[in-house]
Amino acid sequence: MSTPQTHLYDTTLLDRFARVTPQTRLLDLGYYDPAGALWAAEHGATVTALRPSIDLIVELDLAARHRRVRVDARLATSLSPADFGSFDAALLIAPFFLGNTPVRNAFDLVSQALTPAGTLLYQAHRRHGADTFMKFARDRFERVDQVGIGTHQCRLYQATGARPALAVEEIAAPTEHVLTVRQTSIRLHLGAGVFGARGIDPGTAFLLQTAEIPAGVSVLDLGCGAGAIGIHVASEDRRRRVVMTDVSQAAVELASANAARNNLDRVRVLVSDGFAAIARERFQVILSNLPAHRGPVDDPSLAEALIRDASAHLNEDGNAWFVVNRSRGIELPAARAFRHVEIAAQNARYKVVRCASPRPTRSTRHG
Repeated sequence: MSTPQTHLYDTTLLDRFARVTPQTRLLDLGYYDPAGALWAAEHGATVTALRPSIDLIVELDLAARHRRVRVDARLATSLSPADFGSFDAALLIAPFFLGNTPVRNAFDLVSQALTPAGTLLYQAHRRHGADTFMKFARDRFERVDQVGIGTHQCRLYQATGARPALAVEEIAAPTEHVLTVRQTSIRLHLGAGVFGARGIDPGTAFLLQTAEIPAGVSVLDLGCGAGAIGIHVASEDRRRRVVMTDVSQAAVELASANAARNNLDRVRVLVSDGFAAIARERFQVILSNLPAHRGPVDDPSLAEALIRDASAHLNEDGNAWFVVNRSRGIELPAARAFRHVEIAAQNARYKVVRCASPRPTRSTRHG
């Protein structure tokens, strides 16, 4: 898997236009690219990097150790008030693939984080929202200039003169969505930067319509996003022990709020890179709307890894139910992890694959 150059820092531009010293305190919002944080740390800056998910934290930590530099990598999408107005500089990749709202929120955050004399350098692509992002920047900064053009039509912009944060948020109140399957309805708020931000994914509804879940069993919603699967399963039968996990801190916060919104107090919601946070747990049922992308990049290895690891966390007589786009071939990797694999249902767009009888893994063979 390779990330498109349009979503990576052009460090040649940073060498030409960024100025950091050992006295610089720098905030990095590089999303899927650690290069900006590493570049700044190698130039002596004290770097704080915010990342929305555990896998990105791990990637950045490993890269920093390899380069023998120090980066304060935080699993967060915001700062504490104590950090406001304390950064001398900031670096930002404008992640157009997440939609406009997360990008606007990033500019809001940086404008709060910088000192009055602080400088933001952000990178955007000419064909992917650069003009829109300049408008966002100008809403929060007195001056915004394009300072350089790099490879692959990437533009580097400099923003100075951060305006004070608004007293009232400009973002509209979230819209409530209702999901009804098998006479059970749940209410959900969705959020920018979390899977299914514009509406409940039809694959999720198709999975819930297809999966056969016994009463009172233990259930894992793997990669829960806003929590639609786990919350529906728990609401349908409140005797079920439901755990929801996601690699994204923002998703876990949203799913937790949605569980409370539906008056569920027996649901656990955990930040977890795959099964890391539930390494010793097994479930009777595992449900997942499998990921197809890592950021902007199509990456089938993510789904394959989750299927493989699911076999070690499913009871011998349990079932794992996965929904994917109909064109994605997950049956072969599933057959390596489970003795029984079948397409339980499919429509014009999606298929639900049921897996049972997990094959022994190396850890189970050796106890």
